[in-house]
Amino acid sequence: MKKEWQAAQVQSLSLEHSGIFFYRYFNKTLSSEYPLILPTAIKRQKTWVEIKKDELIDKLTLVGKQLSIWRNEEIGASIRVDHLDGYGYLLTLHDRYRFGIRGDGSEILIEEDALFGYANTTHLLTNQVLPMVATLQNKQVLHASAVAINGKAKVFIGESGYGKSTLAAALVQTGGELISDDCLMLDKIESEWSVTANYPSLRLWPENAKRVLNKNKIKGREISTYCNKKEFFNPNGVMLPVKEGSTRIEKIYILANPDNSTGLEHISVKKLQAGSALMALLESQFRLDGTNLELLKREFITLSQLTEAIGVFMLNYDRSYDKLPIICSEIIQDC
Repeated sequence: MKKEWQAAQVQSLSLEHSGIFFYRYFNKTLSSEYPLILPTAIKRQKTWVEIKKDELIDKLTLVGKQLSIWRNEEIGASIRVDHLDGYGYLLTLHDRYRFGIRGDGSEILIEEDALFGYANTTHLLTNQVLPMVATLQNKQVLHASAVAINGKAKVFIGESGYGKSTLAAALVQTGGELISDDCLMLDKIESEWSVTANYPSLRLWPENAKRVLNKNKIKGREISTYCNKKEFFNPNGVMLPVKEGSTRIEKIYILANPDNSTGLEHISVKKLQAGSALMALLESQFRLDGTNLELLKREFITLSQLTEAIGVFMLNYDRSYDKLPIICSEIIQDC
């Protein structure tokens, strides 16, 4: 059954209990000493992670070995992970935003003297920090979008800028239910593989939103002070159909490079060999500690099992906006 999700639910700052706020993320409850822009937790349940204010400066003397660093000078983005002796990890985003993370993924510390606003804090936590923290709890989390078609999930994986969110938005406009535009947790119950979204969200660049959503006059909100993307919930009484909870996976698509798609009249779908499929999934996996051999082993085994059970296909299509209705129709029919 389709669930219509009101923007008011998302933008509320949750019910405060003794200075603690409770939210839903990956369909689980998290607690926070800092108010965030997230869906509220309707029921009090055991929290899977606690977010706390802290003077991280006191712990910087514990910084040990640098574990990894990724940098993109072109867009000014960076992710650095250091070992924090006796605690876990120090995660530094974009050379300025620092988070302490307990080694077992049960706690996140936000630097109290550098709190950077509801929107920025929420964006950093939901897009980077929490997905990586979940992997410390033996969960596999993919950087991917997904839409439910007839109750089953079509998952789309691709590099940033390849069109994951735009395709998800277009499919929602043609009858699909949004699962996520960016982040999915994998789960296996007996022989069934499923995905759960971090939280229902649709984030698009302004031009993409104008071309895909403007016909319904859906307006979004700025997601941060450093990113031009807008986030779309269900504003102004306009509803976006959302599929919450766990959804069985029907098919996984790897989006081909858009530079090689111009002029295609129809979608091109080719099944990947097991090795190529596994590499594509490994590359899309969120990962905090790339030196933890036990976590890497579990990740490899889980994703190998997934590629054996679920078909992984290379998807190529013309990215022209005027062809989106045909593209969506063909993807819906591709079973």
